[in-house]
Amino acid sequence: MNGLADQEDLCLRFDVLTKTKQPELHRYWTQRDRAATVRLFHLAAEILHAIELGVFVPNPGWQCKDCPYRSRSWAAG
Repeated sequence: MNGLADQEDLCLRFDVLTKTKQPELHRYWTQRDRAATVRLFHLAAEILHAIELGVFVPNPGWQCKDCPYRSRSWAAG
């Protein structure tokens, strides 16, 4: 998408590390058509731009207690 790779060979993989007694790494490869790849590229670019602007959308949950961005979040209460 950015000219650094062959667009036909562009793949996306999710690496999932299970946090269990015996940790395991699972790799899930996705299958996407060109339109889905373009949508993913634009979404990722928008997210990176928001991060650069300091936009942090809160996702309240158990992890809030240890979040380094807690002071910036309305979800922290």
